[in-house]
Amino acid sequence: MSDGTGQRPTNCKYCGEPARPPRKSKGKTRTSRECIRCTHLKSAYGITSLEANWMYFLQEGLCAIEGCNSEAKVIDHCHTTSAVRQMLCSECNTAYGLLKEDPARMV
Repeated sequence: MSDGTGQRPTNCKYCGEPARPPRKSKGKTRTSRECIRCTHLKSAYGITSLEANWMYFLQEGLCAIEGCNSEAKVIDHCHTTSAVRQMLCSECNTAYGLLKEDPARMV
């Protein structure tokens, strides 16, 4: 897809942010149509930056763990199915992982 100049668009196809800069690989210049954040979110969780921002908005920017009022900064997902659950603060995400993702251990 061209922007009329014969070159690829320089904005992310998912969120509109600036795409990753061109990089050299195997002697060729490779361009990307995704920003760094969308590339990471798509490969790690299968969601776009817009979907992550929407989750953050729905949770009012707060961790999904009841009683925690910290800012949600991490996307929580099941390590078995890769299903995205909610957004957590870093501390709750670490604690949940240390408890082997078993809610029964949280009592």
